[in-house]
Amino acid sequence: MVALTEAGEAAFARLRDIAFAFDAKLRAGLADPDLATLSTLLSHLAANAGAGEADPPWVGLADRARSDRSDSHPHDQAATA
Repeated sequence: MVALTEAGEAAFARLRDIAFAFDAKLRAGLADPDLATLSTLLSHLAANAGAGEADPPWVGLADRARSDRSDSHPHDQAATA
C-alpha cells in the first residue's frame, strides 16, 4: 500500500486549494452556457489532436504536415520553386 506522509498530505491540501483558486479565477465571469461551449470546443480540439489514441497526439504531425501541403498555398510554391 502507498500512503502520503504528513508532509505529503499538507502539500496535497495546499496544491488542491491553489488549483481550486486558479480554476475559480479562470472561470470568473463565464456563465454556465459559456463553460459548456468551451468544454465542447476543447473536446473537439482534443479529438482533432488525436486524444484517446495509443500514441501521443504529436506523433506523426510532421509527416502529416508534409503530406497535407497542396499547390493552393502560394508560400509553399515559392519555397519549392
